[in-house]
Amino acid sequence: MLKKSGYSITPSLSFIKTFGFIILALCAVSFFHQNAHSEERTGRDSLIIKELTGYDAEVIKTRPEAFVEKLEKISESAFSFYRGTAILFYRDLFDKSLALSAGDENFTPGGLNGCYINGDLHIANFGFSRNSENDAQFDANDFDESYIGSYMLDLKRLAVSISLMARQNGIQNHEEKLLESFLDSFIKKIKGFASGENAFKYSITAKNADGCIAKILEKLDGKKRVDILKKYCSMSEPNRLLTNEELRPVPNDEMEKIKNAFNKHYVPGVIKKSAEKYEDGFFKLLDIREKLHSGTGSLGLTRYYILIGGKTPDGFEKNLIIEMKRQRASVVAKYGARQGLDSAFKDDARRALLGSYALASKVSPFIGAAEMDGGFYLLREISPQKSSLKFEEMSVSDLEELCESAGKIYAKMIVKCANPKSVPHASQLAALLSSDEKINDFKRHVINFALAYSSTVEKDYELFLKHKDTLIKKFKSQAAKSEFIKTGN
Repeated sequence: MLKKSGYSITPSLSFIKTFGFIILALCAVSFFHQNAHSEERTGRDSLIIKELTGYDAEVIKTRPEAFVEKLEKISESAFSFYRGTAILFYRDLFDKSLALSAGDENFTPGGLNGCYINGDLHIANFGFSRNSENDAQFDANDFDESYIGSYMLDLKRLAVSISLMARQNGIQNHEEKLLESFLDSFIKKIKGFASGENAFKYSITAKNADGCIAKILEKLDGKKRVDILKKYCSMSEPNRLLTNEELRPVPNDEMEKIKNAFNKHYVPGVIKKSAEKYEDGFFKLLDIREKLHSGTGSLGLTRYYILIGGKTPDGFEKNLIIEMKRQRASVVAKYGARQGLDSAFKDDARRALLGSYALASKVSPFIGAAEMDGGFYLLREISPQKSSLKFEEMSVSDLEELCESAGKIYAKMIVKCANPKSVPHASQLAALLSSDEKINDFKRHVINFALAYSSTVEKDYELFLKHKDTLIKKFKSQAAKSEFIKTGN
């Protein structure tokens, strides 16, 4: 029996509301496709080049050869292109004329409209590292672009990357299944956190992982610091970093600046927040190299490898390698900036540091920030368990497990970043996804966007390829001129 309280009209209102959501989403997708084709006719390729070169203007000015390397890297596939062009993604999402955020408000509780976000969350941004309890863990592993925004920005960016991964692997027929695996796992974990599971203590390790993720974690648990040190250090001189095509010697004056920044900013910060008592000489700086050829979106930003320790004269069992990486404004900020936020973060290294604490699982104690020559750097240990996934070598079932694990980790991220004293994000979102009907609407909203925008990325990629050779030729010439000015020959 229907109650007289007015409940009798609820089913029809619910149907109208749901139908309206679907129509709105389909209209947005259709509108975007029309605009994408229109932009292509009126210069979408020019827009792509403008955004790419504008975002990397500093790299182009100081290291044009690194920008050439980035162009070559993002030309490998549509997925690589997507990884290296987050600026395009945010340009499109914040362009109101494209209406790509239409309907997001129906799935965005108040607390999740302005929370910490990763800023560049894609499936290749998940990997393996050592956590604060010395266990190998699966987690998001890069928070350089972290910012404040709607959780839907991360959710959509990650969903598109899953679609592109499926297409790159030639398994388009499994594309929606992988997206559903990700979203089902995300929703289930959100409800688990809403029911009392502690997101602050949650991490994926060999103890609770499944399938291929568990196997990799079990293997990585056996890795020790000496394994990473053997890769980057000289066996004959264990307190020296190698010199090779990846590791370049640093001039003496630059080395002194790095030492000063390291000892003045990083070391006191790590000691202050750590409960551990470090031995004298633990942070003794032994050697420094500039690290080349790293990253995709961040390729060209200055980074160093710093060898510290030196407590074992005849070996390097107690040594660590710390990466010191230059930070810049979050990619989200150009089109999604929030008033007063940049000053609240103080600087971009501290923004990335706060993002790591807010979103990562059981953060390593060796993470900190430093300032040098007006630039801001994030520092963190190069983990012996650091490892990435090779999607092209994974089976469909392995990819499903990967997507399920990513869903759990993303649920952890948006719940963990909430202020514990405020209304928990998990409760807010679980309440919004309280029925099968609402869950289906949510999943359809995200999947429709992922499928449509993945096709847009593929079109953008094809447009980029038409100009790639010209761009590479241009910036190779610029790099040659820059090298001539530096060396005089």
